[in-house]
Amino acid sequence: MSFRVAIIGAQAPRISRVLSILQEEIQEFDIEFLALVASFGVYIDQSGKKVKFLSKISYHGPDGKRKGASVSEVVNELAEEELEGCPCPISVFAIGCGIEEVEDIEQIKVFFENIGLNLHTATFKCVAPNSEYKTMKEETEAYRQLDAESKRAATLQQTIGPGKMAKFVCTLVEEAKPTISGEPIDVPKEADEDVTSEHDENTNNKIQVDPSKILYACRICRKILFSEEHLEYPPHVQAQHNFGWKKPESCKSNCQSLFLGSGMPWMCDLSAAEGKFCCPGCSAKVGSWNWSGAQCSCGTWITPAIQVPISKVDLVRPAVLIDKNFSLESNTSS
Repeated sequence: MSFRVAIIGAQAPRISRVLSILQEEIQEFDIEFLALVASFGVYIDQSGKKVKFLSKISYHGPDGKRKGASVSEVVNELAEEELEGCPCPISVFAIGCGIEEVEDIEQIKVFFENIGLNLHTATFKCVAPNSEYKTMKEETEAYRQLDAESKRAATLQQTIGPGKMAKFVCTLVEEAKPTISGEPIDVPKEADEDVTSEHDENTNNKIQVDPSKILYACRICRKILFSEEHLEYPPHVQAQHNFGWKKPESCKSNCQSLFLGSGMPWMCDLSAAEGKFCCPGCSAKVGSWNWSGAQCSCGTWITPAIQVPISKVDLVRPAVLIDKNFSLESNTSS
């Protein structure tokens, strides 16, 4: 039975060496390997501390030798062909080959969740160092110090280096067998729909709402797009970061955009790593998203970023009485 294994690392050549070993090791299943390279960037925050962030994840083919391509596009294609009863098109995520920090692994996990993968049904683990080493970096350095003959022996014994990573992947495949063999999968239920979509015929169609709540409408056609309850919470701290390519004074302006906490029902498919979305009423561009983050005009880096420029919307105070059947989702169908 065919299933997919993603090997995520910092360098394509290192992943490629592991894959060359795996092609001989795993023959029981028809496995499709995906070589994924995670790239990180660094910025300086307000206190002068360097902060590491995930800038992109690229796909380098099944052997790690291809030129990097957008992993989001690959995942979208896989999702269309996903196996029946398997909510995640990738069964195993094996992390290593230069990546081991907890913060980095968490950012990678969040990235895949943000592009629509249900990782609850997948195996997602990072290789750990042998007991004689404190970190994988230290273990990798020890492998590099070996002579050619010792490296070949270590690879065959799978105790260190690419051989060990290959053995780690094999172990994860064994763990994933119950999932890929067709056994029932316990998938967490999604949260309930917004209560505004519920309909109670026994209740009056007019309800009281808080007049202080703010709505935001498209500046061109006046279609209601979202409310203040959909904005990021808590709000980001202004001018928190200082990027080297930005002039200091450019990071001191007020926020010129609104950032949403999550996507709205009327938005387009947000599974890609980044893109733009349009008003459902007039098709005018009203915002953009980037799961790796974006910089606000005030200087702060927002991750993930679902951004709507203030110039694209008008602030609307709601009436005291509104139709109970009104919702942001139903509003877009008119």
